[in-house]
Amino acid sequence: MDGSPIVLVMLLIWLVCSPILIGVFFALTLWKLLKLCAPESRTMRPGSVWWLLVPLVNLVVQFFIVLRIETTLANEFRRRQLPAERSTRKEVGLAWCISTAATLVPGIGPLALVVGLVCWMLYWIAIARLVSVLESVPGAATPAAPAAPPGSPPQPPMT
Repeated sequence: MDGSPIVLVMLLIWLVCSPILIGVFFALTLWKLLKLCAPESRTMRPGSVWWLLVPLVNLVVQFFIVLRIETTLANEFRRRQLPAERSTRKEVGLAWCISTAATLVPGIGPLALVVGLVCWMLYWIAIARLVSVLESVPGAATPAAPAAPPGSPPQPPMT
């Protein structure tokens, strides 16, 4: 019995599953970044990043995510009283979004795909570095509630 059909099936499974898995890890990085930011700093819910895994929807959503993450980070840096950083992260993120959308244009699709992959990797690296920075800097995402005076009724949980 020839094993080539099994090899082809395994290759097909790998070609389908690996991009999905990589996308999950990317969305998880964005989710973690947003969870590290205080709710009052966020301009989007952390769960919104999972829309990136929906084909075609992601072509539109990624623009909003890049722009709102930048606003969230500016708010969070201000809240934590950190110096404003100068970065090309937003530009690289938008280049990723534009080149990904340009893959649908006949004639420039393959070139746009290469540019998009490079920009996406650079953006992911920049976001992962920021996750490390926010984890190492004091200023938790959910500040502790002030202690209630003795004898006062319990406060409802914050949502």
